[in-house]
Amino acid sequence: MKELDDYATHFTVMNIQTNAHVREIDCENFIAMFNEQHSEHGDKWSTVEQRIFEIFRE
Repeated sequence: MKELDDYATHFTVMNIQTNAHVREIDCENFIAMFNEQHSEHGDKWSTVEQRIFEIFRE
């Protein structure tokens, strides 16, 4: 695969308006933000990630 830093090359659905700003977040910050935003529901990224991997294996 080429151009791994170009997200538009590797995603098929880009529901972004013209001239919209796309915010890139590294994994460490994404996980911290996810856990903070979903803590009130008891969801942690590690649990969600584990479920995603289980679905891939199915």
